[in-house]
Amino acid sequence: DDFPRASHPSRAERHVDLRCWMGLAARALATIGKLSGLPASQTAAYEATAVHLEDFALLNRLHYDKVSGLYLDWGNHTEAASLRWSTQVDERGAVQRSLRRVASATPVPSFVRHPGYVSLFPFLMKLIPPDAVELATQLWVMSDPAHLWTDFGLRSLSAGSSLYDKHNTEHDAPYWRGAIWININYLALGSLKYYAEQPGPHAGAAASLYSSLRAALLTNIRKQYEQSGYLWEQYDDRDGRGKGCRPFTGWTALVALIAAEIYE
Repeated sequence: DDFPRASHPSRAERHVDLRCWMGLAARALATIGKLSGLPASQTAAYEATAVHLEDFALLNRLHYDKVSGLYLDWGNHTEAASLRWSTQVDERGAVQRSLRRVASATPVPSFVRHPGYVSLFPFLMKLIPPDAVELATQLWVMSDPAHLWTDFGLRSLSAGSSLYDKHNTEHDAPYWRGAIWININYLALGSLKYYAEQPGPHAGAAASLYSSLRAALLTNIRKQYEQSGYLWEQYDDRDGRGKGCRPFTGWTALVALIAAEIYE
């Protein structure tokens, strides 16, 4: 939807979440094929694709930003871009006003430094080895109130992002630019539990964050349900109140699995 991407789309753009989703899809197809008894010749392409997309060294080469320690999109980008009102007169003399993108600096190929759900995807898909130094930064950005942590769950976009809680267009209010979504928080809990159970230097931090995040989500979802009678599409990252569609027993119903600690 409106999660920040490169300011100037191009064919050279690389999305870290898309890479992770395609790796998961390829792995799922390879596994389903094997369990279905298909010959290796019919699952080999999916297996090869999964192995390629799960390659940690290649992931780091394409998406790991050594400056921030995060996994980020790459594209033709400038932070000096904004929406501004523009007035045009058509061939009939009619005056029209519209919002247009204006860039005061030339976009250059670079990382798109907007920490949020998208930057967590290598962590969410468990692609980072348990003993990797890169894992520490992912745990930090989730636990830092200046970035993703809130008392109600992980917000979708860092509070320090230039596009945090900003409209995408005139009529397109913030959607994945701060609000708390239970589907991604569920994936985060599953990964935190996984890393907490793996031998390595980050197990303790993962276990602590897992307990805190699970408690925050369960407490707020229950509170909002008791106050309104609904499960909500998303939750406000500032006060925890329900937002968007309701009743929303789609992925917000994952609260049942969170309570039961079922992540597989």
